[in-house]
Amino acid sequence: IDQIKAVHPKNVFVMAGINGLSSMSEQEFANKYSILVDSIKKVVPDANIFLQSMLPVNPTMSAGKQFMGKTERIKSGNKAIQLIAEREGCIYVDLFSLYAKDGIMPPELTRDGMHLYPESYDRWAEEISKYLD
Repeated sequence: IDQIKAVHPKNVFVMAGINGLSSMSEQEFANKYSILVDSIKKVVPDANIFLQSMLPVNPTMSAGKQFMGKTERIKSGNKAIQLIAEREGCIYVDLFSLYAKDGIMPPELTRDGMHLYPESYDRWAEEISKYLD
C-alpha cells in the first residue's frame, strides 16, 4: 500500500487471492479482499481500480495439484471479487474466462498448472490494454 501511495498511479490493477483461497472461508476471503480494496482506495482515492479475477489452475500438474477439486472455490472467489468491484466502484476484469478451457487452465498455457508460460501473458496484456489510454 505504501508503494502504491508513493507513485500516485492513475490506474491500479489488483491480482490477489489464489494463495490464501485454500486456507480461508469464503467469508474471510471476501472480508480480507474488501480490506485490501479499501486500503488502496484510501491512499489513491482518484485512481481507477481494476480487480482482476483469479486465473484457473490445472490440478493435474505439479503446482496445480493443491487445487484438486477446488475449481468451484476459485469461481466463487471470483464471484466475490466481482461483487466487491461492483460495490466499491471498481472495474472487474474477468481473466478466468480468458484462460479457462473446460474450467481449468490448459496445459499448453502453464508450466506447472498454476504459473503461466511467458508467452501466455500476451492474452492478459491484450485484455488489460483495453482499459488503458
